[in-house]
Amino acid sequence: MAHRWSARTRVLLVFAFLVAVAATRAVPTAWAVLAGILLGGCIAARLSPLLILQRALVALPFLVAAVPLAFVGPPGRYESICATTVLSVAAAAWLAATTRFPDLARAMAQLGVPRVLVSVAIMAWRYLFVLAEEVGRMLRARTLRAPLGMSPRQQAVSAGRMAGSLMLRALERSERVYGAMRLRGFDPQ
Repeated sequence: MAHRWSARTRVLLVFAFLVAVAATRAVPTAWAVLAGILLGGCIAARLSPLLILQRALVALPFLVAAVPLAFVGPPGRYESICATTVLSVAAAAWLAATTRFPDLARAMAQLGVPRVLVSVAIMAWRYLFVLAEEVGRMLRARTLRAPLGMSPRQQAVSAGRMAGSLMLRALERSERVYGAMRLRGFDPQ
């Protein structure tokens, strides 16, 4: 049923959901209601709630980084951050699972999202695939060059070096792409 809704409708629904999540502070019953609404959206879209929850786990490293907040500041602050983050990322995962990206970009433009933001979103989407290919090449190279039976410490060091190298390669490539776009007359405004 949700797949029949226009992309604009889905974007507006997710935006309204995010506003509701942001307006809810330290109220567990409200979080439960919002989680129920998201579950209803999964049912309407015939999506597995576990799939959406699995995709929402991408926020886990940020939640781990926020653990010190559990011991500092007012009670319930960390729980509020966790609930807000998981609900927001799950809503974005629902939107991504129900809407093709070109339709999403078109809907954003039709809804009056500034053109520069739509352009940035489109470029980020395209660039993700370039980065995924680069990661694949780096993993193949590591597999071919790495000694068999690496210790967990050696694997962690290797992964850290790969992440740093990927960041440098991504920065260099983005500069080359931007330069080529400017030469071709691209203006995000």
